[in-house]
Parts: sequence; structure tokens; C-alpha cells
Amino acid sequence: MMQGFIDLPLMPRFIHAVFLGVDSDDQSARFAGLFAIAEFSSSSERAMELLFSNQELMNTWISLLNSPKTELKAAVLHSVAKVIDSGVRPAAATEGTVFSAVGATAEEAKNAPPVQDSDSIRSKKMVLLSMVGRTRKISTLAYLLECVKQPIPEVKHAAYDVRILVIFG
Repeated sequence: MMQGFIDLPLMPRFIHAVFLGVDSDDQSARFAGLFAIAEFSSSSERAMELLFSNQELMNTWISLLNSPKTELKAAVLHSVAKVIDSGVRPAAATEGTVFSAVGATAEEAKNAPPVQDSDSIRSKKMVLLSMVGRTRKISTLAYLLECVKQPIPEVKHAAYDVRILVIFG
């Protein structure tokens, strides 16, 4: 029987590797780290909790919104949108499969209906949204509207991703 996702000894190392990518000076490593954050956090409730429990990673991730590089800002906003929009898998895992660590077999994960967030996950997502605004020292909605007004399509579309989730999510 496989251990619970958060108990796996490699998960803290994985989170640390993601942090090193996000904190890197290498643009490709940063983008890989942002992708890893979005995919990992949406894999299970435990993964989301592990991500949100690493305050250093969270702060470094969201602080990338202060970058002068528009592609990086857009990637951060898209990763925030993916995390907010993800319906994470419940903590109960299916035993006996490689995918049991993320809460479902590959086929179940592919065909699963959207999952309702627990109160804990919902509140973590709200904290993430508020971090976006705090990083820029304005409200999150004001920052997103600022981004939507920019002539740069990547940032504009990324801000729309997040804004739509804030309004209709």
C-alpha cells in the first residue's frame, strides 16, 4: 500500500526543487517552476496544502509579478489562474496504483467530474488572490484591471484569466 501523498519523502524535495526553479535567474527554470506549481497544486488536496504551507515558495512565486519581464508576469498570472480554477482531488487516495499518490488512477483522473473545494482549499485560494494585490501594494482587482488595460496581449489575457475566475468563479 502506498503512503499518503503528503507523507511521501520526496514531496518536500520536489517542493524545494520547484522553489529553486522559481527563484532561479534562468528564465526557463522559472517557467518550469511556474508550470510545476500549477500542475502539482491541482493534483490533490494534499498537494495544494503542501504548496500553501511553504510560505517562502508562495512569496517568491507571487513576487515575480514585480518583474519587468511581461512574459514572466503573464506566466505567473496564468499559474495563479490555474491554481484557483483547479478542482483538486479529495485527500482519500485509490490504493495500489502509481496515481494513488494524487488521489485517482489515470483513467479516473481523466474522467472525473469537477471537484468541489473544501473550505480549507477555498480559503487558501482566497489568500493566494490577496497575495497578488499585496505584492503590488494595491487591491487584487485593481491590479488585474491595470493589467487588462496594458497594450501587451500576454499580460492582458493572463489578467483576464484570473479576473474571470474572481468574478464568476
